Amino acid sequence: MKNAHGSYLEIKHEKIQDTVTDFSSRGPVTVNWAIKPEVVAPGASIMSTVPNGYQSLNGTSMAAPPHVAGILALLKEAHPDWTPQQLKAALLTTADPLESFLPTEQGAGKVDIGEAINTDTLLYHSFVQLGKSGAILERSSHSMIVENIGDQPISYSFQQPKLSQDLRFHLPSSFTLQPGGKERD
Repeated sequence: MKNAHGSYLEIKHEKIQDTVTDFSSRGPVTVNWAIKPEVVAPGASIMSTVPNGYQSLNGTSMAAPPHVAGILALLKEAHPDWTPQQLKAALLTTADPLESFLPTEQGAGKVDIGEAINTDTLLYHSFVQLGKSGAILERSSHSMIVENIGDQPISYSFQQPKLSQDLRFHLPSSFTLQPGGKERD
């Protein structure tokens, strides 16, 4: 390029807003009202191999196998002693929520490999799944486990959701976990 007088290289890029495609499945699951999907990953216009070349494809097959499975492989390489539960917790704990989308459309959000590899905290059972209620004054409780996998003490606190007449939360007070510590709330 240095010697190609008059020639130049032009680089164009287009910033694409993270979104959930129209063809993506959405929850809740009608059998048990569970939140699905649990996370989202790129799945539209993904360049893939096909016989005799390449093709841009869409769908879950483009999001789950190449992206999520690849992220889990990298995460397992970075943390070979982690269990499947820890790997899943790292993905869900560090996912980036997409603006303008409900949890029933995106779960915890878009997977983030950098955050997952470097997290100091794992949340287990982090989805509050209340199911479908038929009773007027039904009470439900949900427990999650918080684990400090870092090498320093970490203080945790919960932000109380805005109170409404229909739904009320009773959350634990703040607490500090030592390295390797777990708390069930």
